[in-house]
Amino acid sequence: EAGQRDVFAVRLLSEGEAELKNRAGALARSSEAFHAVVRRYLEDFDSMLELAANREEAEQALEALLASAFGRVYMLLGSSVGYFA
Repeated sequence: EAGQRDVFAVRLLSEGEAELKNRAGALARSSEAFHAVVRRYLEDFDSMLELAANREEAEQALEALLASAFGRVYMLLGSSVGYFA
């Protein structure tokens, strides 16, 4: 199942990040349900980042998380809804 999620995330990002960012932002603005799911994903990923930051090898763990397909989705979704502003 984890492999399937990773394949989905990579496929999602291959659509073209700028176009996908625009579509995700528009959908988040028009759909309260989608916006709630995006916020939950971002908050859950933030929790994983916090756990990784508290590890002995925090820098490598954080880099690995953010470089993963899920990290890329996190960055894309976060930037599309202004989460990092």
